[in-house]
Amino acid sequence: MISIDAKNMEYAQQLLGGAPKEIKRAIKSSINKSTKQIKTKVANLVKERYVIPSGVVKKKVEIRKATLARLTGVVMSTGRPATLTRFDVRKSKKGPIRVRVLRSSNPKPIKGLFLQATRAGNGPFPFKRLGKSRYPLTVLHGPSIPSMMGNENTINRLTPFAENVLNRHFLREVYNRFSKMK
Repeated sequence: MISIDAKNMEYAQQLLGGAPKEIKRAIKSSINKSTKQIKTKVANLVKERYVIPSGVVKKKVEIRKATLARLTGVVMSTGRPATLTRFDVRKSKKGPIRVRVLRSSNPKPIKGLFLQATRAGNGPFPFKRLGKSRYPLTVLHGPSIPSMMGNENTINRLTPFAENVLNRHFLREVYNRFSKMK
């Protein structure tokens, strides 16, 4: 959980002590501005570790804005595991299809994997047979966006950034509201 520093709150009390509603408005505004930047940073951190476009991550990340009644903002993601075609899939003329999920790894061959479009006209899906017969088939998936976001490395790099952004926006909002009051 990210919060505003106690020193910054004291500074806000000194400047806007006569207008407690303005402090609440400054908190709300700074939270809402910060969540947008945090969403972008999350997408970039996930993209650094995994071979997935940041636009795909941004579509799956939701923001719950702060209100005056509820001074908390949330950056979260829900969803199922992404199909392997969202990652780096390499098809060659000979040999199995190779897939790379992590940027730090090499493409791994997956025996029996083939790409096929569905009847609905969706893009190619990575299918694999469960036995020797033609059916049943299974679609192969990689990690989900929430699990990529919840990675310990991602969280450890995101927390100091989020604290810094929130406190910076808060001080700017307090100063702006103080200068308008004069």
